[in-house]
Amino acid sequence: MSTIVTFPRVRQDLVWVKQGSGATARWIVEDPLNGSHYYFSMFERELIELLSGEHSITDICNLLMRRKPGTSWSQDKVRVFVQLLVHSNLVLVEQYGKGQRLAENASLELSQLHWGWLRNPLAIRVPLFRPQTLLQFLDPIAKLLFHPLVIATVCFAAIFLAMLVYARWTDFESLIPSFKTMFVGDRWVYLILSLAIVKSIHELGHALACYRFAGKCGEIGVLILAFTPCLYCDVSPSWMTSERWKRIVIALAGFYFELIISIFALSALLVAKDDTSRAFSIYLLFICTIGTVALNINPLVKYDGYFALADWLRIPNLADQATEAVHYLMKRSFWKSVPSRPTLDGSLFFLASYWCLSLAYRVVLFFALLWGVNLFLKPYGLEFVVYYVAVITLLVWFRKAASAAFNAIVRASASGALHKKRAGLTAFVLCMALFVFAAVPFESEITARGVVGFSEMEPFFAPYSGRITETLGEPQSVHAQQVVAKLKSIDLEQRRIQLEGEIKRLKQRISLKRDLATLDPEFDLQIPVLEESIRVTESQLVALDAEIDLLQITAGKDGFWFHAPPTDEEFPSAVLPKWYGSPLEKQNIGSWVEKGTLLGWLVDRQKPRFELYLSESDVSLLSRSDTVWIRLDHDPWRALKGVIVDVGSEPIEEVPTALIGDWQFQGTRLGPDKESLLQSVG
Repeated sequence: MSTIVTFPRVRQDLVWVKQGSGATARWIVEDPLNGSHYYFSMFERELIELLSGEHSITDICNLLMRRKPGTSWSQDKVRVFVQLLVHSNLVLVEQYGKGQRLAENASLELSQLHWGWLRNPLAIRVPLFRPQTLLQFLDPIAKLLFHPLVIATVCFAAIFLAMLVYARWTDFESLIPSFKTMFVGDRWVYLILSLAIVKSIHELGHALACYRFAGKCGEIGVLILAFTPCLYCDVSPSWMTSERWKRIVIALAGFYFELIISIFALSALLVAKDDTSRAFSIYLLFICTIGTVALNINPLVKYDGYFALADWLRIPNLADQATEAVHYLMKRSFWKSVPSRPTLDGSLFFLASYWCLSLAYRVVLFFALLWGVNLFLKPYGLEFVVYYVAVITLLVWFRKAASAAFNAIVRASASGALHKKRAGLTAFVLCMALFVFAAVPFESEITARGVVGFSEMEPFFAPYSGRITETLGEPQSVHAQQVVAKLKSIDLEQRRIQLEGEIKRLKQRISLKRDLATLDPEFDLQIPVLEESIRVTESQLVALDAEIDLLQITAGKDGFWFHAPPTDEEFPSAVLPKWYGSPLEKQNIGSWVEKGTLLGWLVDRQKPRFELYLSESDVSLLSRSDTVWIRLDHDPWRALKGVIVDVGSEPIEEVPTALIGDWQFQGTRLGPDKESLLQSVG
């Protein structure tokens, strides 16, 4: 161990603030040169007061023993503590080369500021300015927003709207755009814009609260959070506030501002008419609720909820104390002798449990975030960005964990404190678990777009051109002989009128011939010809009635009726009324359809059929009888189980009609040797 200069001296320009009282009292110190803050216990504060530059380390230990008899602090522990103070530039020493080392440390910190984003690419910080003038200008607004009456009003409004949504969930759900339309085309721009707006206002809330209750605020800059630019604010001056409730308010101010945003977003959603406004409101609500609960307000990650919980529990540096508790438990398990118990502000069980839950949650959150980013970037062929982030982050985590474990084992082995049998057995179990984990085959996951169909689909076409007079309106179950739609053909009606008129005219001629036959028998010879003409015309009328009956479209068997897919094609005639969407929708009653127009299908819903479109590299991983899970766009939270029954052998050269305009499908180029067809039946 290196030797420290004999007479260390604490800096006199440090700012000390006492927090709490009694056994839970703690000291916060601020370095005015760089704005850094440090946390010390009452005992550490008394030890630092002895560093006046007049006592050596040995003298300090002797004084400490007289003042605090029975203390667990040995001379080596005091020496290490002073070394940390010297390294943090809180204690000055007359040591050769100290200035050079301080310069090297400053250079290292500057390098980490410029290039540290390579190790944490999901959260890149770029400092911009000190916001004192801006916050002073906005302080009247902060005074109003942080008034207890206004806070109570905001909370009441949020609770009221939440209860209203819960009570009328069906009506509220109808206002939400479909999942498919929420994440297509330029809607990603709205999502990113919403995230930038919410998080910028979130940080502004922290800054206003910090200025309001702590008297000043740190720097404001740009934070590239999950590849989305927004603001960040340094509220470390809040540590110098001695009142606990003020620190909690500063920590929760961002959540409070997001609560205000969510109230306005929900109100806008209730009155918005177009899908774009609704989608934007939904994005704001999603970020201010689910996003905030998952990250900002969650105490398992080191954000707002963490600092609020630490202040509420009176456990400063909660994460560090949890780590120290875990280290102590590991030492107690693998050391031959029981180590001295560290001074902690919480129970060992609580701190160790918090450490385990926090680690598990951060890992899950990390992979969930990567999954979401990959879902966004994959259609554009940018998966390598996700791979880079995952590899870099995991390497940093592994390096830190492996380095800490290796150093602990080396120190324990050198001092003879390591219980080698326990450590060896634990290492063996971990290696076996890792081997089993690596040996278990994992099913690969392939995502594909596709078209839903059915094995038994009976198409219905318009038998004649005509107007729509009756329709089911919505897709639904039908029984045999149930009327699906009715058409009215002007041409057939005109032909029927003509045939009825012709029959009536022929009958009148026959009646006239019979009257004339009393005068001239030759007229009787003409009557059979006219009667034959009537029979021919009547047979034509019967055939025409059969054709007219076809205008009443009925189901031949029980099944489920689906409308034809919507189309944007306009009817060529400018005189006849046009139909829009699917022909047999309610709004198209009275519209004209051409002969041969597809009206819909009668299907057996018990026999669905899916056609999935994948790249050849993905198709090569699949085979018949493999199990697949299928999610429909209109119900993405429910999965249908299917089995592959056929794999296409030839690549397709055209985009399927049902997938034209699907941006996720268009992300992959089509053409020879580019796409293959996979069919599966669920």
